[in-house]
Amino acid sequence: MRILFDLASAQPQGKMKINGGGESSFIFFKNIFAARGINDIVDVALNSKLDDNHLIIKFCEENNVNIYKYDSLNAFSEMVNKTYDTLVLPVCYFSYCDLNISDNVRIISVIHDLCDLFTYTRPTVKYGRYPRLDKIEFLGHFINRLISKNRIREIIEKNNRVIKINKNQELITVTFYSKSTIIKYLDVSDEEKIPVVYTPEVHPDVKLTSDKEENVLNKYSLSHKKYFMMMAGCRWAKNNAFAIVTLDKMFSQDKYKHVLQDFKVIIIGTDEKYKKYFFKHVRNRERFLIEDYVDVETVDSLYKHAHALVFPSIVEGFGLPPIEALKYETVPLCSTAMSIPEVCGDAAIYFDPFDEKSLELAILRSFDDLLMYSLRQNGKMRLKKLTDYRNTGMQKFIDIVYNNN
Repeated sequence: MRILFDLASAQPQGKMKINGGGESSFIFFKNIFAARGINDIVDVALNSKLDDNHLIIKFCEENNVNIYKYDSLNAFSEMVNKTYDTLVLPVCYFSYCDLNISDNVRIISVIHDLCDLFTYTRPTVKYGRYPRLDKIEFLGHFINRLISKNRIREIIEKNNRVIKINKNQELITVTFYSKSTIIKYLDVSDEEKIPVVYTPEVHPDVKLTSDKEENVLNKYSLSHKKYFMMMAGCRWAKNNAFAIVTLDKMFSQDKYKHVLQDFKVIIIGTDEKYKKYFFKHVRNRERFLIEDYVDVETVDSLYKHAHALVFPSIVEGFGLPPIEALKYETVPLCSTAMSIPEVCGDAAIYFDPFDEKSLELAILRSFDDLLMYSLRQNGKMRLKKLTDYRNTGMQKFIDIVYNNN
């Protein structure tokens, strides 16, 4: 079997140096590579227009994996049709609807979510979509609503094409929520076989040391359990501006001083544009640390010592950060949007990501010691279940790729 595994999703995507879908794609690839038979060839495809992911390059060099770079979907299609009998698309973007793959090639497509569709069907987000001037932000939302109906039709049409690239295509998705949205909005039926394969753990081998943890806290002038943490600051869909503004208002109110005294907020994965935008909307600037992307050990140290992870995302196919926080018994405060309740179960405090009062209540509940103890115990059980789901899902993914029926 000759397999081409597309890892463009794991390359830096503009402002995003790292994304959960890309990290999970690389994990899927390494498991597919490890499970290959003596006559199986597994190669990697990368987009030449994107920056390289040095971890992918290093792995391929160390394991003699061929890397093919393409600069267009036409070139990608020609390469697949000429050389391979199986194409794996671990993040099947709707732009892939323009691929022209022969029916002789098996395509394994992982549809993580229909996030592009929900950009236009969601309620309006007050902060974070357009990190520019407020008037331009308002104008952007106004235009967005005017064109939304046509845009929704276009996105559905492209997604319907991307799930039918050829007649020999198999679909996989990453949560039961995502499966239900695929059935609801696209031309598939609930009787069709769409396996659910949970996103794998992306950093299973991180080993923290007390020195590293202390250095991280000292670097950012943070104290153990005296800060809130947020992730993916440069992505509007993570809705961090909403949470930043809410916490800033709470910091300014006398009635919250007894619980929030000396608390800070750190937001990871933010570019300069969003940093300026965030600071424009807060008064208590000394309480906020807005940082670029950092290494895995730093992220995990911050997870471990945070009072709570605040995860106000409104568009989510799976939702890795809350689960990463649970590994360190840090309770996540989570949006009720999309797949998040399915993944986090009874191990999180939930809030409405469009209602500041709902988030305020979630933050105040995080200071209830009995509740937090109960949620940490729930988190341990939740992680065990997720481990089982993930292991089963990974084997299912391998079996599908290698056609082990």
